[in-house]
Amino acid sequence: MILPPETAEVVALEPLGIAAGKRVEVTVVARDRCGLEGGPNVTRGDTWTLDVVTPEALQAMLEAREVLLRRRYQAAIDDLAQARERLVAPAGAGRSADGDHGSEATARATGEAREIAAAFRGIHRELANNQLLSTDVETRLLAQIAAPLERLADEDLTGLARACRAAAADPAAGGAVLTRRMDAVLARMRAILERMLELESLNEVIERLRGVIRVQEEIRSDTLERQKRRGREALESP
Repeated sequence: MILPPETAEVVALEPLGIAAGKRVEVTVVARDRCGLEGGPNVTRGDTWTLDVVTPEALQAMLEAREVLLRRRYQAAIDDLAQARERLVAPAGAGRSADGDHGSEATARATGEAREIAAAFRGIHRELANNQLLSTDVETRLLAQIAAPLERLADEDLTGLARACRAAAADPAAGGAVLTRRMDAVLARMRAILERMLELESLNEVIERLRGVIRVQEEIRSDTLERQKRRGREALESP
């Protein structure tokens, strides 16, 4: 199927009647408006192969992706919490080193928060594009997870990074302030984690995904058997 240039970004494939288990190949071709001799310039992108799955299979796969994102986020919280514990531990190598550790953990947490927020927005887009998005799910993914993660990275963790630099430069004056700031940031991070924890466990998601895949395989086998039977009947008919 060739789509005209004015086609919307989101293309409905339902009218094509493509069954689950099949694959769709998508190629983007761009053509400019050059009116000189030789005609317009044409460029062709790579061909993308997309698996067609049932709504249940897609939801299960996205939920499994979300659980893995949650584990990444939990690791970032643990990393920052360990840096905080080093701050309140008895002085050994000096508070300046603790401030440096805090800066490194804060930088890692900032990067993770931004990437995980983008990933949750990607999950939202996939659900929306496949008409599987409810109001409650949209609120949870965007208002309760993605947007707070973005604010966490842009505001809370940015402020914490400044406090880490101040503590490294002046340990006596900045240590206590840094500890309080870390506690506040960790509290916000854990509040967001609570929203992520509303999803079932990874094992439950995987088991449900396996069940969906088994059903798909049964449907595919049944479809192939019906096609073979119809083919035999067509050959046997006079």
